[in-house]
Amino acid sequence: MIPTIEDILEGLLDGTYLLDKAVRMVEQHIETVGLRDHFAGLAMQAMTSEFDRVKSLVRESDRQGHSFATETAIQSYVLADAMLRVRK
Repeated sequence: MIPTIEDILEGLLDGTYLLDKAVRMVEQHIETVGLRDHFAGLAMQAMTSEFDRVKSLVRESDRQGHSFATETAIQSYVLADAMLRVRK
């Protein structure tokens, strides 16, 4: 798991991380979070462009109390996380 910016800063302040390690961790955080959002956006575009094919997802999300938009966002990040795992 990628540490949050807050965790990195805390580690820097308490001496857990030296400055160069903290900087590398921040760079990794920015790259990974940016890729995750990018991948999720691509997944969301694909899912919404195929609306007719995902009608069952709409019905399922309605039963779970999620709107289609919320369920699409959730599933987009599920796919983005899978893409990041495969990338490693």
